[in-house]
Amino acid sequence: MGAGQSELNGFVRLKGLEVLDQSIVYDQRGIYDKIQVRNLVSGDEYALYFNVSRQFVHGVESAAD
Repeated sequence: MGAGQSELNGFVRLKGLEVLDQSIVYDQRGIYDKIQVRNLVSGDEYALYFNVSRQFVHGVESAAD
């Protein structure tokens, strides 16, 4: 995922959030980058999900070439 992953982390930091953990989640609807974050002002922790199905498929196709 490389650049896409760092772009998501940058976006999250711009929103004033700290990245705590990151993982890939698969379900019937697609592939998601799950990012566990903490709000630096309130201290609240929660998960954000980004659909990365298209990027993931493109990465797999590129690796096969």
